Amino acid sequence: MAEAGFSEAGGIVIVRPPNANSKEKP
Repeated sequence: MAEAGFSEAGGIVIVRPPNANSKEKP
């Protein structure tokens, strides 16, 4: 996926590869 994508809300979100060690969710 691209580094940046468009969220459904119309805002710009950072898209990162799946990381099991990361607590952050898209």
